[in-house]
Amino acid sequence: MKRIFLLSFFLIGAFLCGAVEKQIPAIYFSGEEFNIIAARKGHIQGMAISPDAVYLGYDHGVFKFDRQGKFIKFTSGPNHTGDVCYHNGYIYSAVVYFDELREGRGCIMQYDENLRLIRTYELDIPLDGITCHGGYLYFGRVGSPKFHRGNEVYRIAADFSGKPEKFDTDHGYETISGAQNICTDGKLIYMSYYVKRTTPAVGIFTSDMKLVGTVDFSARTGFETVVFPEAPGKVYFARLVSLYDRKKSEKPAFRIDFYRFVDGKMVNVTKM
Repeated sequence: MKRIFLLSFFLIGAFLCGAVEKQIPAIYFSGEEFNIIAARKGHIQGMAISPDAVYLGYDHGVFKFDRQGKFIKFTSGPNHTGDVCYHNGYIYSAVVYFDELREGRGCIMQYDENLRLIRTYELDIPLDGITCHGGYLYFGRVGSPKFHRGNEVYRIAADFSGKPEKFDTDHGYETISGAQNICTDGKLIYMSYYVKRTTPAVGIFTSDMKLVGTVDFSARTGFETVVFPEAPGKVYFARLVSLYDRKKSEKPAFRIDFYRFVDGKMVNVTKM
């Protein structure tokens, strides 16, 4: 009888834990101004989530929404503004310049939480993915538009002191351009790439850019980690999903889905 009771207890516990994780509702984005801007040339590039807001990097700037997906603000940025990240009350965007005078260069733009520009850190390389981990900003260099192995990643102190440190990385498969989105769970760094359809699209690295694994998970236009107050100690991954066809001039529509990284796989725990 005791054994049956314990078995029942663990089965009920497992069911309840699963139910709790599945109670994370998807975030749908709304706002006519957002729809108008997002319908222009370009697409959403990256995502950052603060305790109070969601930020989306876009070719021509950065959007701010509340945590329910309601549009708050848009601020223009250089073409092309790529991935964004949140750290200690600031938003950082990774930029590659496409204008004639600065082509082939890039910068990191630092904003406050209301998207007021604080400073611009210029670099001689083009940037795309970005995250903050262990007090450092990690950012990827835009690489070849053709399939290739290996990508450059740099890091610099979040206050921009010192000089950028370069790492040569390779998650084991061919990529195009470089790290599109970068995020961290506080221990490891996750980088998403444009890859061939049958190869893993995410590489997992230590803080000194040693490869520890790959994930068969496509997340190239919005990939971030988030912690919920109601689930302390658990790190969730958020992925931006496009719900429309840009080529058909459909009305822009996006959703954020949530995942737990379990046994080397991303497990969807989104409540639709």
